Amino acid sequence: MNDFGNHLFSLSIGRPRCHKNLAVWPLMHRRRTPANAGNLAGALTDGTCTASLLRAPGHFPAWLIRNRSSRALFAGSGEVLSTPAQSVTLIHSVVVGAGACLELPATWLRPVAGSSADAGHELPAWTSGQVGAVFCVDGIVRAIECFGDPDLARRAGVASLNRFAAEAANSRNLSTQVPADRVLARWLRQVVGVPLESVPTLGEGRSFRPVSGNHVGQLLTYNGSLLHARFSEALRVRSTVVRGFLPPRANPRSVEQVTLADPWAG
Repeated sequence: MNDFGNHLFSLSIGRPRCHKNLAVWPLMHRRRTPANAGNLAGALTDGTCTASLLRAPGHFPAWLIRNRSSRALFAGSGEVLSTPAQSVTLIHSVVVGAGACLELPATWLRPVAGSSADAGHELPAWTSGQVGAVFCVDGIVRAIECFGDPDLARRAGVASLNRFAAEAANSRNLSTQVPADRVLARWLRQVVGVPLESVPTLGEGRSFRPVSGNHVGQLLTYNGSLLHARFSEALRVRSTVVRGFLPPRANPRSVEQVTLADPWAG
């Protein structure tokens, strides 16, 4: 069992909430835990944190984050960060230390995509004490996301809810399909059984990635406590067929390139 499994088993799983072909299982804290960090998007809104664009010739603009508050600030992957000049979506989770400056490179950011017609409308809401959710689209368990604190989940979790609502809205099947409890339990056992390894990350905290060709995601900890975790089975994305000469035989061959993509990446 990985470290996320230890955290997951400290939570309770509620009954699924459904909207069309989207089903969401809420993950609830059994007891209240103190907040470990503030929310970066909220701090940008209230002015306790600022962001400015850094432009260099031949490079995409990066963001320079200045945290003027007395606590660390967290933003989860998929969360929208906004300034009067620009709004972007964060691809990876990050923690900016108290009183610190952090440069977010362009590879960690992308322009805000158009929202789904379903986003924020009649969707399963995040409730008091909820720290995460398991997402199911068209009867298939797709992903899990969990936060270390209900306050962070209330704000940052909406990004993933809208992300999967948009994906569900693009499906041709709009009927409600909810997998059996045993299917959900088997999927969760697979996730907590995936080994994790520490990887370099920007900002504060420690980041871990799954050591598996079938899973993608990130687990981020700060001061020894979990701040954010998201895991899913990787989607197989077929690219164009490449034709060329491959050794040792100089005969033309067609090679089908297949890559793994993170559903959160869009």
